Amino acid sequence: LRILPSSHTNPIFVIAGAAFAGYLGEGSVDVRAGLALGAGGVVGSIYGANLMHRLSPETLRAVFSVALIVAGVRMLL
Repeated sequence: LRILPSSHTNPIFVIAGAAFAGYLGEGSVDVRAGLALGAGGVVGSIYGANLMHRLSPETLRAVFSVALIVAGVRMLL
């Protein structure tokens, strides 16, 4: 497991935490949806990290390319 140096992660957490607190204070945060999205993100990142080690770099590049093309086409439509 590679962990980023704290000089990279600390500012991100400070800014994200301040933004979250501000929006939460305004009542603009759907906590239930946030928890569901967060849980899905954790499960997806664990599954994706394991899958990444099983696939070749060429396969990963092809899958990512297709995903980007599909996303780009959807944004244009």
